[in-house]
Amino acid sequence: MENNDDAKRKNLDGMFYPESVAVVGASTVTGKIGNLVIMNLVNDGYTGKIYPVNPKASDVLGVKTYPSIAEIPSGRIDLGVIIVAARFVLDAVRELAKKDCHALVVISSGFGESGPDGMKLEAELLALARENSMRIIGPNCLGIASTQVLMNASFGMPLKGSGTISFISQSGAFADGVLGWAQDAGIGFDKFVSIGNKSDLDDAELCEYFANDSRGRTRCIALYVEGMKNGRKFYDAMKRVTPKVPVVAIKAGTSRSGAIAASSHTGSLAGSDEIFSAAFRQSGVIRAKNVEDLFDMSKALAMQPPAPGKRIAILTNAGGLGVLSADFCEELGMEVNPPNDATYKRLREHMPAFGSAKNPIDFTAQGTPEEQTDMYCTNYRTLVADHDYDGIIVICEGNAPVELISMLRDGFIKTHNEIKPKKPVVFCWMASNTIDPDLKEIEKQSGVPCYSIPKRATVAMSALVRYGEFLGNVKRDD
Repeated sequence: MENNDDAKRKNLDGMFYPESVAVVGASTVTGKIGNLVIMNLVNDGYTGKIYPVNPKASDVLGVKTYPSIAEIPSGRIDLGVIIVAARFVLDAVRELAKKDCHALVVISSGFGESGPDGMKLEAELLALARENSMRIIGPNCLGIASTQVLMNASFGMPLKGSGTISFISQSGAFADGVLGWAQDAGIGFDKFVSIGNKSDLDDAELCEYFANDSRGRTRCIALYVEGMKNGRKFYDAMKRVTPKVPVVAIKAGTSRSGAIAASSHTGSLAGSDEIFSAAFRQSGVIRAKNVEDLFDMSKALAMQPPAPGKRIAILTNAGGLGVLSADFCEELGMEVNPPNDATYKRLREHMPAFGSAKNPIDFTAQGTPEEQTDMYCTNYRTLVADHDYDGIIVICEGNAPVELISMLRDGFIKTHNEIKPKKPVVFCWMASNTIDPDLKEIEKQSGVPCYSIPKRATVAMSALVRYGEFLGNVKRDD
């Protein structure tokens, strides 16, 4: 006999790995939500069955359309996406239940966020779903995506490939903007959820599902949070999730006016910012200050191992950038200590007399491309081998000759893949966008996250240090 946990997981499997999707409220009008959802399903490559429902159309974007849910020929629908006006949503749910559907994404608004009548309707929606063993994302949301099955059941940005970060956002508009920004920055996603009002499924359950999903590729979870309806549930779930998968969160509504706005936006209580900070810290959730930090940290945590300590080595050919990075490291609680005598001696052997091996290790920008590449790679090997350092930040100066860029790129990739460091490494090349392809190649071939300015690289390293400290505390508690 199937237990309750197995049933819940099966329903969420249907949500994120559906073999069929019904879009109730599909539209032939370009730009309408019901048209955008079908467009994303088709254009992003979903290969399962798509059943648009529209009583006035024969097809939407070339996909055969059905006048009602009842007339869909399949006896089972895995995922129902509902876009109709709020007053028609319950009828759609009843019809989907007859098709053995157990997963719903309710994009429609006009529920708890709209006032007392909407709150009542949302309660009725939840009761009906529970009566039929259905799980709900939404209402009042952008939709969801699961890149392992090329499913983009949202009216947001098309997804460009897959990745290892799963992103949960309480705001649809925020999520849509961030999806575009993140993908332009080369950040891919495993799963994406615009969670809306959280009438049923919330951050806690989704994080637990992603952390335990053997079919997925989630190596870090990023959250945009406005408020919680059940803070204790979230805290307890994070205590179970974060030892397995790192979680990074940005919390909005920290000011009085922001908290009021958050409450009216999705109907959730923003709560005390001090309480959130304490809960995040105690449960292992790493808090980001802004969107850039959220994804810089998430990318590093998805790509690199946690740091075993906070002692950081900085390797650079630009003294000023090294000094800035050292300042940033100390501001973020990391240590930039000089090397021991043996390491210092080996570093001095591979740099000009006017270079510095004190940490930051600055071998200057002097020398041919071959000499520069050799100094980077040889000194990098030395730092990786030194157990006195828990992490390494590699920094290159700005725009360089094409020959040096290509030689350093290939040399670093080769060296890194030969020595396979067990400590975390982040890479920074402060230059124009012309070297973006080279940085993406470093990420792709070596698994080392790359950043455009030292501050972003040090913030990323700080997340690896904080996560390492948390895991160390968990193990000691065990």
